[in-house]
Amino acid sequence: MWSQDHLSTVQKYTEGSGFFVIEICCKGFLDDREYKNVSPYTLSEYKRISNEFHKFCVDREIVGVTDITPASLKQYFIFCQKERSNNAVTLNHKLINLRAFFHYLQKDVELFTENNNPIRKISKFKTDVRIEVFTDEHIKLMLGYFRRLKYRDKSFYSYRDSTVT
Repeated sequence: MWSQDHLSTVQKYTEGSGFFVIEICCKGFLDDREYKNVSPYTLSEYKRISNEFHKFCVDREIVGVTDITPASLKQYFIFCQKERSNNAVTLNHKLINLRAFFHYLQKDVELFTENNNPIRKISKFKTDVRIEVFTDEHIKLMLGYFRRLKYRDKSFYSYRDSTVT
């Protein structure tokens, strides 16, 4: 939950309007993750991505957390893809971190419900799956190895491995 210091800061900025500033919510989220004892590397990644997302929002004059829409999140990911040259794996990593942030805002701060949480409409990015195949030379080397092993060992495993290859 929110520390007393964060609540007083939020009240000072929002004056009871129900308006939550992104920067303060990010600080609350990072404090929550530190309280949950995540690893230092994970915490540094949360900080890096939340700072990057906050800067993106400020540049687009999005100040309040409730002003963030699925469209603005998509713009952020397009920005990361085009301007920062992030690949699909990096974008998925950022998506996971932002999901944790919005989940925190939904469960702990109760700013969003399951239906109006903007991150729920953002799906994972498709990654390329490459399957490396063996060359003819590699296959000949493997077969030669198993053939020698089969003659030396004469065990079931030697015959099996040779047959499978």
